[in-house]
Amino acid sequence: IKFAIGLCVSIFLGTSQVMAGAIVSELGSYAVLAGAVVNNQGASTISGNVGAFRGTVQGDLISFSSGQLSSPGASREAAALALYSALNIAPTYTDLTGANLGGMTLSAGNYNFASTAALSTDILTLDAQNIDSPSWNFNIGSTLVISQDASIRIINVNEGATPTVMWNVGSSATLQQRAEFLGNIVAYASINLGEGSNIRCGRAIALFGSV
Repeated sequence: IKFAIGLCVSIFLGTSQVMAGAIVSELGSYAVLAGAVVNNQGASTISGNVGAFRGTVQGDLISFSSGQLSSPGASREAAALALYSALNIAPTYTDLTGANLGGMTLSAGNYNFASTAALSTDILTLDAQNIDSPSWNFNIGSTLVISQDASIRIINVNEGATPTVMWNVGSSATLQQRAEFLGNIVAYASINLGEGSNIRCGRAIALFGSV
């Protein structure tokens, strides 16, 4: 498992999204946050801090390219809960319920899945269209599943731009083996990251379950 954190957070358009952008900054340098436990199995490399709100970090040792194990404290938990709430009230302009993200090209915007969102063994392309602060907000009613070897890429990014990708998940998120993911996952329950999976420019936040 590999995690990478890059603080690629811009301020979104719309009142609730401006709130979300401000809240993300309160999470500081945490790459992984869990409500219950962080359970690491195997060789994982993480750039950023790791912590659990009400449990412990357990399992195999984590290799840090930067960051450390650290208690997030009540303020970080409050920020994570506030972020989830803010994203839930963000406007959703495009309904993708029932669609598979594999093979799609999406411009910056807000996208809604009433239930499960899935990315098959294919590529999801996010097209920034050379705008200054492109942002994608995915509101998912239940689960997010990124299949084995699937990937997300971003194109047409202006030099110096700060793209933001948020995945607000109503239950749990799963990245299968060797999935190449982009963005911040905020899951109500748990996040499962398969062997060889990689989160680029993002965080894994499970509010009440484990990572």
